[in-house]
Amino acid sequence: MPRQYCALEQEFYQFLDERGYWPPFELYRAHMKERHNGIANKALTDLVKGAAVQEKASRGVLTFALESRYRLEGSRRAVMSYMEAKGVPSPEHADLDTLLDVIRGPLLDRYAPPVDDEDMLETGALGFPRILGKLRGFLDNRSRACQPEDIDPAIGWIHILIACHAAPRRDWHAFSAASTRASSEAHMGIRADEYALQMRAWSQAVPQSVRIVLGRRHPIGVTVVLPLTDDAYERIRTGQIASYECTVEDLQVPSRNLLLEVAAERLGAETVEPINPTPYMLASMLSQIAHLTDIRSQPEDTLIRMVSFEGTRKSASRLKLQGFKPTGAVMPRSGVKILERTFSKGARVNLEAVTVMTLEWIQARVTLD
Repeated sequence: MPRQYCALEQEFYQFLDERGYWPPFELYRAHMKERHNGIANKALTDLVKGAAVQEKASRGVLTFALESRYRLEGSRRAVMSYMEAKGVPSPEHADLDTLLDVIRGPLLDRYAPPVDDEDMLETGALGFPRILGKLRGFLDNRSRACQPEDIDPAIGWIHILIACHAAPRRDWHAFSAASTRASSEAHMGIRADEYALQMRAWSQAVPQSVRIVLGRRHPIGVTVVLPLTDDAYERIRTGQIASYECTVEDLQVPSRNLLLEVAAERLGAETVEPINPTPYMLASMLSQIAHLTDIRSQPEDTLIRMVSFEGTRKSASRLKLQGFKPTGAVMPRSGVKILERTFSKGARVNLEAVTVMTLEWIQARVTLD
């Protein structure tokens, strides 16, 4: 039977959390080894964070609470009361699967990361030292140039991300590229086939601009950063054209003007690895920014300009926490707000200085194919 995964049902999760009824780690681990053939040490930690882990982790939380040998009578009585309140008659005599149906969330065919894993796309350059720890220093092995066969799947990841960011996390598992295409096309103001033509043209003209982000074994996302001419940048910044209306004639390498077009991790039905993808995503984007600006060769008085947009509430949060501010314009066709961040190559203090040092370090040590 294929392995199944689930988080705890939200109300039961809150019930345990508010009362402090999570099982002590060492006792839980011993219980899982004895009753359920063991489980990874990280499973309980992730379950407590709200992750969907192996289904037997939830089963173990329930059996741990119910078995009197642990003498946790307060916990046992509380769980019994919870079951009664949920309509389970005589829960002390009910079979385990009946009780389990009350306390677990939807069954999935893959792991879903903890809700509160740190979002490094919100942290930005300030989190770069921790990225090195997470990626073990192999930054130049964590993304590759986008190939023609990557385009359609990558657009599906973008569509799913848009849908996920507009829905509760408990519903994400249901979103696929097919189920989200129509709504996400309407949100973006462009059809998937039209967007695919643009991505293909960008990646062929400037391979470093469209990157497939790599996890441990699989692609886990896509990042698109476009180096623009002064004229193209101003037209996007002021809302004269949509970001995806840039043509290859609008691209220039190196450039002090960048468009942060896409940062889409694989979510929903496309989740393929039990990892937090955002450190990998940030590493890819920072590498693109470093190389596309040729930051180390820029004069000290160069002003680097980056423009992006509030594609979703989550992307807006990520950008604003990295110092992006509204330009006052909106994107044609989609109507989303346009955001901008600038920093000087010669910056010596605060976030600007950290950003410059990070980008120079990356350009000196990381290659992009």
